[in-house]
Amino acid sequence: MESAQELLDAGFSKTKTAEMIGVHHSKICRLVDIGELEIYLPFDDGDDKHQSKDLYEWLWEEDELEALLWKGYDEGKVDINAVLGERYYSVGRYVQNNYKNFHLFLAQKGFLPLEDNFFKTCSTCGESKQLKNFSKRKGEFVFGLEPQCNRCVEGRVRNNLINNESYKDRCKVVGKKWRDRNKDKLYVYGHIRRARESNLLNDLTTEQLEITKLSFSGCALTGDKTYHMDHVIPLAIGHGGTTYGNMIPLRSDLNISKHCNNIFEWFEANRQRFELSQERFDTLIDWLASANAMTVKEYREYVYWCHANPCDVNDKGVI
Repeated sequence: MESAQELLDAGFSKTKTAEMIGVHHSKICRLVDIGELEIYLPFDDGDDKHQSKDLYEWLWEEDELEALLWKGYDEGKVDINAVLGERYYSVGRYVQNNYKNFHLFLAQKGFLPLEDNFFKTCSTCGESKQLKNFSKRKGEFVFGLEPQCNRCVEGRVRNNLINNESYKDRCKVVGKKWRDRNKDKLYVYGHIRRARESNLLNDLTTEQLEITKLSFSGCALTGDKTYHMDHVIPLAIGHGGTTYGNMIPLRSDLNISKHCNNIFEWFEANRQRFELSQERFDTLIDWLASANAMTVKEYREYVYWCHANPCDVNDKGVI
């Protein structure tokens, strides 16, 4: 208790004090609430009052955020606008500058499972809505969140697209720049959409796609730097999907030739025609088996089973 009070007297926040003495910060909060610990004010009525307050401003922000978290924990529903009042913008800027957005702040403090307990008031419709209804935004946005809820933003964009020609032109330019910067994302999104339409696995991420590419440094069978991404188990037979362990880089002519065929049978039939290496093929199968948490034998049997048991892509029970 004495060591905690000494740290608070030195100007440390409740959170930092708890961290330094090795207890959960909720314990320090409770002791302060019942009066057994006192918060030190890092300034007095002297001439340097404003200078000192600015110097220790982050302590106040952290304490207010801490109180906000525990209010959300205790009450189950908290509107951050109503709780913070006039301090909403200063605390929000602090979160944006130090945590990027309120979601990352909750994650860092261990409160992310309670995310649905926190609400924010939309600047347009005035309704209090859960944070998931507000898009994350970079730059000078309070709490790192869009001030308007997603519904109001959609309405604004829709109205501008209908009535504002210059806005439409600006959107085209911005859209083209984004597409040029995010070709891998668009590529993944396209394959994910195809798998989703077939009710197949569609959870491939751009990070997993990059890992797959780096694993082969070009076409998986030739090393060529120009290639397509191929579904080892084709979507057309109703198995596999756009998922890690079913996408590999293949040279375009190999990808076209393989089409919807069993990769083992296709390789045996076309190895000499395309002058393919058995060693490269074996390395590819080892990687595919490992990515699917199988042995090589199990993976081979799985591929043959998928081709022997094609499934209607509209069925829900595909594997």
